[in-house]
Amino acid sequence: MSEPITLVLTEAGLDALVNAQAGNTANIVIAQLGISDRAFTAAPTLTALPNEAKRIATVSGQSVSETVIHMTAQDSDADTYDVLGFGLFLHDGTLFATYSQATAIIRKTSIGAFLFSVDIAFADTDAGAIDFGDATFLYPPATETVKGVAEIATQDEVDAGTDDERIVTPLKLAAVIAALIGGFSSATENVEGVIELATQAEVDAEIDDTRAVTPLKLASRIAFVMAALAGESAARQNDDSALQALIDAEVVNRGDGDAALQALIDSLEAITITGSGLVTGGGNLTANRTLQVLAATGAEAIAEIINNKALTPLSLASFPRSAITNGYATIPGTGGLIIQHGRFMANGNSSPTVTWPIAFPNECYAAIANGSVTDFGAQDNAVAFRNETLTRFSGVAYNAATSHLASYIAIGR
Repeated sequence: MSEPITLVLTEAGLDALVNAQAGNTANIVIAQLGISDRAFTAAPTLTALPNEAKRIATVSGQSVSETVIHMTAQDSDADTYDVLGFGLFLHDGTLFATYSQATAIIRKTSIGAFLFSVDIAFADTDAGAIDFGDATFLYPPATETVKGVAEIATQDEVDAGTDDERIVTPLKLAAVIAALIGGFSSATENVEGVIELATQAEVDAEIDDTRAVTPLKLASRIAFVMAALAGESAARQNDDSALQALIDAEVVNRGDGDAALQALIDSLEAITITGSGLVTGGGNLTANRTLQVLAATGAEAIAEIINNKALTPLSLASFPRSAITNGYATIPGTGGLIIQHGRFMANGNSSPTVTWPIAFPNECYAAIANGSVTDFGAQDNAVAFRNETLTRFSGVAYNAATSHLASYIAIGR
């Protein structure tokens, strides 16, 4: 823990503190931290902070002893300055105390946050009479009675056992304990040393060969075993008599059960399961029987001439199709009906010829087209069909609008 900084109280600050300590007023409240970027002489007569560069309101503090306060201040603005001195201001703007030195206490850059944490000592002053206006953040040094920041002890400091300000981690504590108990030898069948007494549960388990058994636990184990042997003997005699009675009864029951079971077998073998509809196979239950539903092949699904096989996703996938912008699809179960779709460029007052994605095998039944424009002045530029054949069609675009994309859909077989 670093040495506290001793501040010089101003005359106005001393008057406020005396009134608070005497009980004439409430505790004084430090509300702001003034920053000076030049060195100055701290004196009781000061009423303003010399060369004040900035004032910070995010100040927290806590009493860590009767005369010492731990104070923390924070500035997250993009300012740049050196701190060579500072002053504490009360909530009413009174300069309470000042401090300055010849070298920079801390330097703040535009890309960094200012975090000022310091212990302040007040000579002959009750630190408990001083409060802070902002208690949202605080980093006091940890003590046995104050929660705060502490340093982790090194292994050498833990081994020495003389430092009462640093924190011991489990790892370093374990190293000390291991060194302490490492000097003891464990007892074996050939070496005298330290040995652990077995618990009653460990004696009863009879699997531990590294712990010692006491006479009391051994007697308890032997008494339990002897009692168990006596009870086992009596129980076995009773069980033998009961078992023989069960065997005799089982012989009778099995004779009756065999007859009943044979009757059930005869009844089941007389039952016949036979497929119907798409299901084939079957027979009586004197042997294993198989029922099956045959799946139509892709060619059979397209031919549409059989009625004893089932359509499957695989057979439906055999129907010709092309799922792209200019594509087509054959509709299952319609005798070969085909839907074709696509897009073409329609120029104003033109008649473009467009080829279907595939040729219709028999006939093109119907086709429709629709234009797509973003120019509201071309709303009359309709797109239509003419001269549909098995392989192509002619589009018609009216009005002298600019070229635009049109869509079509056609159905045939």
